[in-house]
Amino acid sequence: MPSITQVEELSVAERDAKILRYLSLPADNEPSPSKDPIGFLKQYISILPPSLLQLCFSDVLTPLERSKIPAIRNRRLDYHSSAPAQLSFPVARNKWVTLWDEVAPAGAVLREDWRDQAKEGRRDEETWAESNFLAGKTLAGERNRLGKLLGGYEEERVGEETRAQRGERLREYRKEEGVLKREKELEGSDEEEEEMDDQDVVGGERGWNSGDNEQLRRVFERVLKERLIDGLLENFDYDAVDWDSRWDKQSRDDEERWFDEDDED
Repeated sequence: MPSITQVEELSVAERDAKILRYLSLPADNEPSPSKDPIGFLKQYISILPPSLLQLCFSDVLTPLERSKIPAIRNRRLDYHSSAPAQLSFPVARNKWVTLWDEVAPAGAVLREDWRDQAKEGRRDEETWAESNFLAGKTLAGERNRLGKLLGGYEEERVGEETRAQRGERLREYRKEEGVLKREKELEGSDEEEEEMDDQDVVGGERGWNSGDNEQLRRVFERVLKERLIDGLLENFDYDAVDWDSRWDKQSRDDEERWFDEDDED
């Protein structure tokens, strides 16, 4: 019965044989897929299928180690340039909270873009009323009026929930800082809540203006991009990008700016 070490060596040998056979390369090809995976991928990654790349290299090279391969870094850059939803600022800030905490000043509370969410909810309610709830039973005008009514309720509900959540976060921060002067004011009139809506960031005793908000956003997005490309972004599916040849449509300007293959070593 073979030992565990022998089984592992055989597994590596089988992987090498599989990938070399696919490329019609000799068994003693240099660089070797197992002994020098980075050197091997630098030469052949563009002509290998995702399934074979994942099978042979996902558990061999970490995302950080893969960043030494220019083609993989270019794929990550092109993926980022495609503006995927998970890298959009609102989504990314909530997913990579630790990264946001590193960038944002202590206690900064970023304004939620709740109006867009409320409008989207309103459209959904109107569509539901017009196409499903009363379809075929009432006049089109009645369906339209009901849709607008439900949509208005939904937009108002989202706004109220978001204002309440934002107010709670602000109160928690101020309690920690021992600043309770305006506690009652935060629970006051709708007019005062609307003034809060117009603030981008609130931290400590001073309000962060729109310029501060935009600067925080730019810094966060820049750091997110750098960590993505360097293989340092936690909880990110690098396999889905690194081994996918559709991200080989490289932007030459970005490539020259970000990567200089001569500096790899």
